[in-house]
Amino acid sequence: VTGNVFSGEMGEFFDKMINSIGLDRTSCYICNIVPYKPLSIGFNMASEVKRFMPFTKKLIELVKPKLIIILGGVALKAITKSDKGLSSLRGEFFKYKNNDDVEIMSCAIFHPSYLIKNPIAKRVAYKDLLEIKKTLNNL
Repeated sequence: VTGNVFSGEMGEFFDKMINSIGLDRTSCYICNIVPYKPLSIGFNMASEVKRFMPFTKKLIELVKPKLIIILGGVALKAITKSDKGLSSLRGEFFKYKNNDDVEIMSCAIFHPSYLIKNPIAKRVAYKDLLEIKKTLNNL
């Protein structure tokens, strides 16, 4: 465990993803909703997400991002509080409204770990990344 968000094989793949649209880790603020890797078998992701969401919302408020890129279904459901899955919302842009009532353009894409396990989805993910690049250029 390195203490970095996205490390190892997944980190290398994540770097390739953001590099493909002209970004790197120094040009992005990266955070996890649950800021640690669970070590216990009885870990309850839903309760941990609920516990840490106020911190995530505060981070978003402090960082003031131009765009929020949500990686994976767990993060998407936590941010949007929607029952809709990633497959139905990925690639769509929507407004995230934080505690300070500021709307921030947001979108959801596949998590790097999903793409490593399901390489057939990489083509769709790359199209999503190109749309993100286009949106960032217009912000």
